[in-house]
Amino acid sequence: MHTYSRVPSTLSQPNPRPGGRVFPWPPQRLTPQNLVLTSPIPSELSSYETTAHQISGLAAIGLSDLLVCVGPSEVFTRDSLGLITYGPRRSYGVARTEHFTGSLISHATQAGFERILVVGHLNTLTGSGLLPPGMAALITSALAAGADLMLLHRLLGCASTDQAMTVLLNAGLLADTMNLLERHLQTAFDYYATPGLRLEWVCFAQLSDIPTLVAQSPDCLGLVRRWHRD
Repeated sequence: MHTYSRVPSTLSQPNPRPGGRVFPWPPQRLTPQNLVLTSPIPSELSSYETTAHQISGLAAIGLSDLLVCVGPSEVFTRDSLGLITYGPRRSYGVARTEHFTGSLISHATQAGFERILVVGHLNTLTGSGLLPPGMAALITSALAAGADLMLLHRLLGCASTDQAMTVLLNAGLLADTMNLLERHLQTAFDYYATPGLRLEWVCFAQLSDIPTLVAQSPDCLGLVRRWHRD
C-alpha cells in the first residue's frame, strides 16, 4: 500500500460519465499536446456490447460479485492474485474487456453487482477511458513527483511504460510517481462508485520482466481474500 502525498487539484480531473462532457486531462500546461478523453469509436462498440451482454448474463444467474480483466491481465490475476478466471467459480463472475472500463462499471452497477474488482496492466487500465494512455499518465505523474528535464528526456525515449518504470526505479522516483498515479486512478474509479457498491482495482506492470503490482485501491486485497474463502 502506498503512502499518498498531497496532489495538486489540477491533476485530479476524473473522466466524465459515459455521454457526459469531455474534459482535457492533464491540463495543457503540463503537456505539449492537448490530451482529450474521447467517446468510444464505432469499431470498438461490438466488443463493448458483447462484454456488457456477458455481464448482464452473469447478473441474471444471481451473481453479485464481478471480476473485470482489462486487456491481457488474466495470467497476473491467476498467478499473483490467485483468482480463477476459467472453469467453475463459486462466488464471482468474470468479464473480459479491452476498452471502456468506466462504462462497464456503470453497466455492472445497473445490473445489480455489489462487489467489483478491476485488474489491468498500467497501459490498458489508463487507456480504457479512465485516464490518458499509460505513457502520458506516467510521465505527467513523474513530472509532478519532481522529475527533472534530463529524466524527462530519458522517459520520452522509452519504448514502453514498463521500460519507463524501470528508468524511474533506477532514478529513485518510482515510488513517488506511483503514489501520484495511484491517487489519479482512485479518483477516476471513485467517480463511478455508487452507494452500496464496493469497487476495488489492481494495476500491475512488468518490472525487469516480472509482473508486479504497482498501484491498488485501499482494500482490494480484502476482496481477493473474501473470494479465496468462498
